[in-house]
Amino acid sequence: MAFICHVVIRKLGMPTIEFMRGEAEKINVKKLLVLYILSTVFLTSIGFIFGNTSGFAQILVSIADFKWIFLLWYGYVIWIRKKNRIYLFYIGLYEFTSGFYSYFSSFKEVIFYIIILALTFIVQIKFKQFLQGFLVVAFLVPLFISWNVIKGDYRNYLNQGSRQQTVAVSREEAYARIWKQFQTLKWEQYEVATSVGLYRLQYVLHFALAMERVPAFIPYENGNVWMENATNAFMPRLLFPSKAIYDPSKKASKFTGKNFAGQEQGAAFSLGYFADSYVDFGPVGMFIPLILLGLFVAYIYKVFFRFRTLNLFLRFAIINVVLHVFIFFESDGLFLFGRLMIELITFYVLGKYGFPKLQRWIEK
Repeated sequence: MAFICHVVIRKLGMPTIEFMRGEAEKINVKKLLVLYILSTVFLTSIGFIFGNTSGFAQILVSIADFKWIFLLWYGYVIWIRKKNRIYLFYIGLYEFTSGFYSYFSSFKEVIFYIIILALTFIVQIKFKQFLQGFLVVAFLVPLFISWNVIKGDYRNYLNQGSRQQTVAVSREEAYARIWKQFQTLKWEQYEVATSVGLYRLQYVLHFALAMERVPAFIPYENGNVWMENATNAFMPRLLFPSKAIYDPSKKASKFTGKNFAGQEQGAAFSLGYFADSYVDFGPVGMFIPLILLGLFVAYIYKVFFRFRTLNLFLRFAIINVVLHVFIFFESDGLFLFGRLMIELITFYVLGKYGFPKLQRWIEK
């Protein structure tokens, strides 16, 4: 999949550093910072207003991603202009700390986006970059392991035992709770959390269980799984309100033979889109949907990169936000394809009719 994306994308060429500097100089960074702040204040919680299962839910999630587009756009500009980079640190610190007041631990998102932003400007890996990368890993690994230890109890506290993916306590109560949990961590908990973390990192167990069960006990689906993934993605809940609620645990339970907690228990376990492909077409045919998915990702990249009317760094920001979901290879095929489709449609329309007007206001 990576090779396919590389072959398709490399034909687009690479902008020169002089062109990048010219694109950065066109932008009024103060206006861009204001946009980020406003989008953070007014769009972050937009899903809570209409609900996560409403007809507008998928589009609302894309609109809420505006803050990340403005953050990346701002970060690219100040990074290449080498001015006020400390502001990016302050923003990252705010997003990181405020992200703990979230059922889905959104503090990780700003870390991923800043890493992606920094990697954009690394042409060669030298000792300095290697050392910086090592320090980042040395900070993140203990953090994520600690989070794996406490997140179960912390999420139960956030939803007050309702088994819903919601937050039912105040921000002060949430922070007090998480700080108390960090203070009482024990070595034995880290051992368990490390095993869980490795399980999530490799994410091959569900695939292995599916290979044991299919076709020995359940025949290959012959494309039914990916057909359902695709048709579901083309049926927006806005137009099809009776569409079944997304619950990947049912599929994971069916093809692994294990009982996984589902939506009613406030949990979701994905089979993963690699395993989706296997149960459909077997160990050889599974590469067909993976190749097609790689081509689709490359196509999305090409579509937004060729929006020449948009500032280069705005295009970079859109690409990273739209393809952000692709970093989770444990994603369910329905979720992955559906999110890619809705993000492509939403931001294509915005790129054609919305962002050009916004850009004219932001440019000096």
